[in-house]
Amino acid sequence: MEKIILFYKYVAIQDPSAILDWQRSLCTQLGLVGRILLAKEGINGTLAGEHESLQAYQAAMDAHPLFCSIDFKESEGTKACFPRLQIKIKTSIVNMGAHDASTIDMSLTGEHLEPGQAHALLSNRPEDLIVLDARNNFESRIGTFEGAITPDIDNFRDFPAYLDAHADLFKDKQVLMFCTGGVCCEPAT
Repeated sequence: MEKIILFYKYVAIQDPSAILDWQRSLCTQLGLVGRILLAKEGINGTLAGEHESLQAYQAAMDAHPLFCSIDFKESEGTKACFPRLQIKIKTSIVNMGAHDASTIDMSLTGEHLEPGQAHALLSNRPEDLIVLDARNNFESRIGTFEGAITPDIDNFRDFPAYLDAHADLFKDKQVLMFCTGGVCCEPAT
């Protein structure tokens, strides 16, 4: 049975070219298709293939010192969702517009909450809590949390400018930020 996995990890990669070669060999050997972005700041990928092949990929990643402990998210889907395997080296694994994501200190990101913690916070909202949807218009129109602020952006690269233009809204507030998989929220926080 075929599946899709989504994953990312912010980690310092000294030689993205070497990782690209390893990823291409590994994915080709396992018959996987999809997209992987590499940068000196980390990896961001979506792959499709047979369930056993995806498990072998995850095991290989977990055995690598840079990529252990990745939170792989599994989704329904098939290899037909992707025309081929595409692996690219970029300046960053998520486009933050005019902001240079490679200069962001990822050790300063916000606190990660487990689903139960987020649910408890949303169920007993403090007065100073702002719920912020870091996704684009297309994604937030599909659904969002009640009372969430949904910035009018077509692409995540517009999100930093939105934050800059609305900084007073967030001053002295708790912000619960969410996105589809986490890859955008981490540098945004």
